[in-house]
Amino acid sequence: MISNLYTDKELGLTYTKDYSIFRVWAPSQEEIFLCLYENFDEQDRKTYHMTKDEDGCFELKLDGDYEGKFYTYLVKDQEVADPYSFASSANSKRTAIIDLAKTNPEGYLDHKIPNNDKDKAIIVETHLADITIDPSSGADHRGLFLGAAQKGTNYNGLTTGMDHFAEIGVTHVHLLPITDYLTVDENKPLAKYPDNYNWGYDQELYNNIEGSFSTNPNDPYSRIREFKTLIKNYHENGLSVVLDVVYNHTFRTADSIFQVLEPYYYYRTNGQTEFSNGSGCGNEVASERPMVRKFIIDSLVYLAKEYKLDGFRFDLMALTDIDTIMMAIEELRKINPNILIYGEPWMALPSPLPYDKQINIGMQKNKNFAIFNPHIRDNLKGDTDGSERGYLQGEYYLKGAIQEGIAGYANIYGNETAYAHPLESINYFNAHDNLIFNDKLIKSGVPADKLKDITYMGHAILLTSQGLPFLVAGNSFMRTKKMNHNSYNAPADINGIDWTLKEKNQDLFEAVKDLIKLRKDLGIFNMKTNDEVLEKLSFIDGLQDYLIGYIIKSDNGNYAIFHNVSDFKEEVDKSLFTDQEEIQHIFSNGFVDSKVTDIKLDEYSINVYKF
Repeated sequence: MISNLYTDKELGLTYTKDYSIFRVWAPSQEEIFLCLYENFDEQDRKTYHMTKDEDGCFELKLDGDYEGKFYTYLVKDQEVADPYSFASSANSKRTAIIDLAKTNPEGYLDHKIPNNDKDKAIIVETHLADITIDPSSGADHRGLFLGAAQKGTNYNGLTTGMDHFAEIGVTHVHLLPITDYLTVDENKPLAKYPDNYNWGYDQELYNNIEGSFSTNPNDPYSRIREFKTLIKNYHENGLSVVLDVVYNHTFRTADSIFQVLEPYYYYRTNGQTEFSNGSGCGNEVASERPMVRKFIIDSLVYLAKEYKLDGFRFDLMALTDIDTIMMAIEELRKINPNILIYGEPWMALPSPLPYDKQINIGMQKNKNFAIFNPHIRDNLKGDTDGSERGYLQGEYYLKGAIQEGIAGYANIYGNETAYAHPLESINYFNAHDNLIFNDKLIKSGVPADKLKDITYMGHAILLTSQGLPFLVAGNSFMRTKKMNHNSYNAPADINGIDWTLKEKNQDLFEAVKDLIKLRKDLGIFNMKTNDEVLEKLSFIDGLQDYLIGYIIKSDNGNYAIFHNVSDFKEEVDKSLFTDQEEIQHIFSNGFVDSKVTDIKLDEYSINVYKF
């Protein structure tokens, strides 16, 4: 029977030098013991009987200073770490008692946080280790927090790592999960054990930082301090940090911490005891239950405050009920009104969560968060892993669908739209899942001499569309994963960013950097309502299907933008969009600044005119 008890007490560890308080909620348990260890590998322990309150919360207060010790909860014959743990020994075995104030690097508490407007976000996604694990990164601590946080890394004088992100001009760096997960041995650094890799969607301790990115996984202070160093350095380089969170499922099920403490409460079931599997990973977290909801919101608030995070991306967001998400957003925006929230509006398999509580496409309307938009993704490039082609590879009948994406799905054709406004749409052509863009283009038959052109045009369309552009680290210089479409546990030589490609394709990188600058400088691609789009953006009729032209009106003038996604040179009659004699050509595969009389478009090009 599912417990209806609830506690609003602060759960987990409360540490002071004079005492420590331990609280865990487990109403169906008759007794729980706290096991105290002197260090992370000590076998001898002291056990303490915890007192159970009427709200189902077990509590113990120990007088004295217990900093540096470790504890677990003993439930019947099973020892588990504290689910509210914010520090642990390597591989999540024991919860560490630490003084969080000692985890702050010098200057962390009052460092300057960049004011990157969430409504103007330009996002790049990366796994933490991917940034520096390849020797070409030039980092001292390859694959670790300190490597990704290092200033001045380069390959043959070209920036890598953090400096690269700052150089290309993105505003937000989205990190795949860096909270504690299970399938990587934290004592085997990736630089020495290249197969010891995982994306991190196999969560264990949600408030704890993953130790495999630390220089010393058995020092519970190390991972926290080093991640905070990364946050501080990124902020000081003008970069906001988004954390990928995985509240939809846990890696373990029957033997998970949650199931041991309170059986069948934290997971949805089909019937009484059969775990439902909307995640495709063996379980799904029952976010709609009060104490699960409390855990998720408490966790998000803790991470946002302690690590000064600028945003969260929710994995399989459809499995976390809309009420929990809305309550979480309310609390997060109290901390930081500018915090960026987005997620995946789907699940892997059917769920018993009622449909009207699932965050599928459309559920986000007018709720102040964004969702990944699979329509612009698939229309641009075709399917995610196969040989199907999209508009970029020559399926020009998709022009209308691409124009819908450019307009932020603002109902330009009079059809009902699933988006209340463009800022609800995360526009992308690939993420960590599936084939990376370069490999997808190859699989769909794009010849080698056209890969760079089509990659450029993909970026051009994304970066001049309404909505929020989302890129993958290395796309700007044709990163490859050697045709691996699901590299979640592939070795470092598959997943690591090969920075030599930046040198090889430096012209493409510079061109993408110019596109990002164009987006920022013009300030016309972040419209906030569909009505504004319908009033200010219009498409130019009479063009070939491989040409897309549109006008955006602004207080600073009118702009005509043309995309030529073909290997034909074209000339456009300017009377199609203006009767004015004077037109200024301000952009064409890089910045220009000239007055023109003829509109001539090179193959595979974007041209921007002001009139």
